[in-house]
Amino acid sequence: MKKLILIAAAPLALAACGGSDEEATTEDTMAADNSTVATTDTYVTGNTMGDGGAMAGTYTTTASDGTTSTETINADGTYSVSNEAGEEVVSGTVATQNGQVCYTPEGETASLCYNQTQAGPDGTWETVSQTGERYTVTRN
Repeated sequence: MKKLILIAAAPLALAACGGSDEEATTEDTMAADNSTVATTDTYVTGNTMGDGGAMAGTYTTTASDGTTSTETINADGTYSVSNEAGEEVVSGTVATQNGQVCYTPEGETASLCYNQTQAGPDGTWETVSQTGERYTVTRN
């Protein structure tokens, strides 16, 4: 369970594969995966992060309970997540699938997929899981 939470905190809604930098509404994006989450957020698609920057980089992700993690995404589509103590807790690959950013932890076959909102004036954005869990993301 802890691993799932840390992986869930990792999503920065990345786009490792090709695509355009178009926007999609929640209803359009979530309908593709049959999720029941319904909001009016506008999600980013394509090869950029919520702040419009390239995928590769280092990010701080904050869960709703205040727990933070640090995610490093490499240009080759690999990622690693470290907890607040700086210990690596998960790594794997990341790719775009059906307009969502999907993380596949090393040794796993199932991916965890997320949408991302556009960054606000303060430069932060949210990732939203298929079940509606939200995480705040900041580029370091």
